[in-house]
Amino acid sequence: MDKRFCNKRKGELGFIADNGKHFNDIDINKLNGYPIFVINRLIDQEDVRTTYYVINNGFFEEKDIKHIKEIKKDYDVSHRYINRYKNSILTVKGEPFFQADINKPIWDSEQSLFVAIQLAYFMGIDPIIIIGLDFDKNLIGSVFEKSLLLSRLGINSKGRKIYNGSSFTRLSYEIIPNITLNIFKD
Repeated sequence: MDKRFCNKRKGELGFIADNGKHFNDIDINKLNGYPIFVINRLIDQEDVRTTYYVINNGFFEEKDIKHIKEIKKDYDVSHRYINRYKNSILTVKGEPFFQADINKPIWDSEQSLFVAIQLAYFMGIDPIIIIGLDFDKNLIGSVFEKSLLLSRLGINSKGRKIYNGSSFTRLSYEIIPNITLNIFKD
C-alpha cells in the first residue's frame, strides 16, 4: 500500500456511497467537492466526480472494468484481483477485526463497505458518512452487521466519528448512529 494515502484526507468530511436502493433518492450532486468512496459500482450521475472506487466483488469489476480504466481514479482496490492494480489491500480470513493501518492485512469480510470504511479511516476522513445503506432486516445479527459495529468501535476509540446518513435504513442506531444531512435539504 502506498504510504501517500495515510492521512491524505485528514479531518475532511467524506462519504461512502453504498448500494442500497434508496441511494438513488439522494441528490449526489451536492457531494461535489467532498471525497466520495464508491463501492462495487459507478455512480450513474455524470456530473459527480467519484474520488475513490473500491472493488470487492469480481462481478462489478468485470462489468465496469473498461470504464474504470478510462477514468483512472486516484485509487482502485481489489483483493480478488490483487495483481491488477497498483494500490491494492491484502485481506485475510479468520476472526473479525478492524484494521486502522491498511498497510497490514485487513479482515476479509467479503463486504466492500467494510473495506471502504477502513480505507477512509486510514486516509484520515473524519467524520465518515455512509449514504445508501438501507440494511435489510435479514442482515440483523449477520457478519455484515458485526463488521459495521467493529468499524464504529475502532473509529470511535480514536476519537473519530462514523455515521449512517441514509434516511431509509433498518440498521440500529447502536451499530452506527444515524445523522440527518442538511446538505441534502433544498
